[in-house]
Amino acid sequence: MSATKINLAWTYYDEKLDITFTLVDEKLHDYETLIIAEKHLVVTNKDLLIDPDVKGKIIKRWFLEENEAIKLRNKVKRKGKLRAYKNSVKNTSIGFGVKQ
Repeated sequence: MSATKINLAWTYYDEKLDITFTLVDEKLHDYETLIIAEKHLVVTNKDLLIDPDVKGKIIKRWFLEENEAIKLRNKVKRKGKLRAYKNSVKNTSIGFGVKQ
């Protein structure tokens, strides 16, 4: 597995699968919360386009661990935001049905 920068774009090569691919858009490399999916890949080997699962194989070999870590980080971040929101709502007395 290797990655090289060609014409300002990263090109990935997997020796085991004999696949060359790129991401749909270079700005995806900068996203911290993006989970790489099949729709984000462009396979440049024309003969491999007939295999419907080629992108799934790439995801499993190249991005599975990183995607799982991102999912966990996104989940923790979201739970923290929900907890903060619930606490702010709980601590705010609107006055409906509350006797003073």
